[in-house]
Amino acid sequence: MITSDDLELMEAARHIIKERYVDGKHHIGAAIRLMNGEIVSAVHLEAYIGRVSVCAEAIAIGIVKSHHTSAIDTIVAVRHPAEDESNQIIRAVSPCGICRELISDFAPACNVLLEDEGVIRKVPVRTLLPLKYHRE
Repeated sequence: MITSDDLELMEAARHIIKERYVDGKHHIGAAIRLMNGEIVSAVHLEAYIGRVSVCAEAIAIGIVKSHHTSAIDTIVAVRHPAEDESNQIIRAVSPCGICRELISDFAPACNVLLEDEGVIRKVPVRTLLPLKYHRE
């Protein structure tokens, strides 16, 4: 069930990418709601050599782990369309595989907001990464 807190979180992600969007540099924004209600947001860092690009979710998780003690409740990433795209709606996107691993490592009980054909869904991160690798 999507709550007003979830919609507020999506708006925080949209807000950061609207403010920071630069074609070829920042087109993904992410926002995290902590268990204490605080929201942390970040943009991704795109590099000319793709391997050194860093996802917005990873940067937001790094901020949380560096400056906060509350656990992560929910995370969302949104994509800003390129300037030449006809549809300029900022939509939620599914985390990439690396981010799914990172989210499940640092917030295994967290939820992820996704958007499919305009419908927003909230799913536990574990459903996005079944049979996760464990060291034990």
